[in-house]
Amino acid sequence: MHGAIESGTGAAGAGRAPFAVTTFVISLALWCVPAPAPLAAQSEVGAGWTFVDEPFADLRFHGLAVVGFYGFGPMPLYDPAYAIAVGRDREARGKRPTSLQRERGRFLGAFQADEAFEVLHFVPLYFEGASTTDALDALRAVADQPDGTPTPRGLHTRFGAAAVAAVLEGRAERATLGDFVDALRTEWRAEVAPRRQRTREARRALLERLATTWRREYVPLLSDFLRREGLKGAVVMPVPALGAEGRFVPGNRATGQGNIAAVGLPRGEPGEVVSAALSSLVREICFTAVREAFAPFEKRFRDRYQASRASDRAATRCGELLLESRAPERLAAYRARFDIPPGGGSGTLLEAPAGGSDAAALEAELNQALRRILSFDPDPGRTTVRPDRRQR
Repeated sequence: MHGAIESGTGAAGAGRAPFAVTTFVISLALWCVPAPAPLAAQSEVGAGWTFVDEPFADLRFHGLAVVGFYGFGPMPLYDPAYAIAVGRDREARGKRPTSLQRERGRFLGAFQADEAFEVLHFVPLYFEGASTTDALDALRAVADQPDGTPTPRGLHTRFGAAAVAAVLEGRAERATLGDFVDALRTEWRAEVAPRRQRTREARRALLERLATTWRREYVPLLSDFLRREGLKGAVVMPVPALGAEGRFVPGNRATGQGNIAAVGLPRGEPGEVVSAALSSLVREICFTAVREAFAPFEKRFRDRYQASRASDRAATRCGELLLESRAPERLAAYRARFDIPPGGGSGTLLEAPAGGSDAAALEAELNQALRRILSFDPDPGRTTVRPDRRQR
């Protein structure tokens, strides 16, 4: 999630949060998110990659998917099929719609009318490590305090509460947040917790397979990129409600610690699910390179919306180039995940690069900058990434 130039997730994240919201949230994340404990003692690239089952992330993304708050990026922030499946499953069990399902129209209208609510797409990452109850209590405390930031108990909730309070400052915004939190509490008891109980063993096996595949088959091939981008490890949250667009909050690049990501788990055979989820992870970690490549060009974008869309497209292309040069056996699955033609080619970075000489020049420079970053070579005349013979 991204925004102007941030993850899955552009400038801020996957759906992308508006530039103002995104800029604040990412800055806060870079400086304030505590490094996850599992990474603290790791030094080897790849050793600190941890795939975790986060109940609160499952619930929160479930709620936004049911509401249909898909964002404005090239890809929907949630799998549209997920909410349909949830509704059909509930009908098949003879259950009435939950309060969240009944009120989805009201929530969606409020979220779409106020760009500050784009921060909701990242909330689970800000509460990484917190229990569902503690996270909901912290958000309820924000809603109940019309001004300022409450101080919830526990390290894992303080940053999340501060991040949300700093963006949702208005009383009406906080009232809507409170109603949404209340609906999520009911949703947890009626929908998400029972489903998690039914799928506990399958979910555990899938997490183990994701972790093993990533560490054994991706990390060794992408180690130069991971090392350069300060990605020695990350906490990764696989969540069923997300689509191809994931979420990513970078940590401390100098230490390679504190990175947090979320990726979707589409329905399908385990092998297909693993390939799809890890394809999304490759794209998410590309946002670190995209931000660096695009930084010199921020003032040349027509507007922040164009910058966000371009960064999203660049992340997709970055992942394709990485796998094409380092793990070609994983390329077909990646292209399938992002609807890229089998022969490659993900279109232009700008909406209409042929719309004028300035746009065409910017398109060419953005491509060159991204390739230069991926080559790990300061000389733009040289590259260690196999050249792409297609004109993009």
